[in-house]
Amino acid sequence: MLSLGNTITIEFENEIQEYVLAKSKVLSIEGNVLRVHYPVVEETGRTVIIPTNTMATVHFISEQQAPYKFTSVIQGREIYQDIPVLNIYLPEEDQMTKVQRRQFFRVNTTIPVTVRPYGSGSMFKTYTANISAGGAALIIDETQKHEPEDDLNLSIHLPNGHDEDVIAVHAQVKRTYIDPRTNKQFMTVEFIKMNEHDEQTLVHYCIKLQLTERRKLKAD
Repeated sequence: MLSLGNTITIEFENEIQEYVLAKSKVLSIEGNVLRVHYPVVEETGRTVIIPTNTMATVHFISEQQAPYKFTSVIQGREIYQDIPVLNIYLPEEDQMTKVQRRQFFRVNTTIPVTVRPYGSGSMFKTYTANISAGGAALIIDETQKHEPEDDLNLSIHLPNGHDEDVIAVHAQVKRTYIDPRTNKQFMTVEFIKMNEHDEQTLVHYCIKLQLTERRKLKAD
């Protein structure tokens, strides 16, 4: 399920009880020992040394493009094949949780999206109202008509510091509706297909936003 070279996201609390998100890659799997490169913190771009016995949640995308997570503990550090690595406890597969895509890290955020309908229909640009690894709600003009199961090509522009990551997604319309509170029309879409790199990028972005929300709640 978890393979060599997989990108993983490690979620943990640091010594001052702040949520931290770091990315790494799997270097070795031996029994219940997962060896990964030293993780890099998303916000700073710096390598982080996670203390031994720190509890963590590890997120990854399987070879079948399914999102999983598991609870683990940091077991320490070592030099493996001349490379500094972090050792993480790897539980059995039945202790890993498969996350439903439609509910995977859904966050409220406004992100630019370019929409290209399959077949007839003109390209248009809009914004998300919310997004997850499995779908999104898009703000659309009242004059636009889209039917359930219509196929769309989306280019989603994810902010990344002073830059942006553009991911390509094949999506399908689920429904359209008007929000009576705002009188705006929304279209919900399900993500049908994207490559592994783009999916990892989207998952990591959504986790990062969730951690930001948790920090705000903790501060309040």
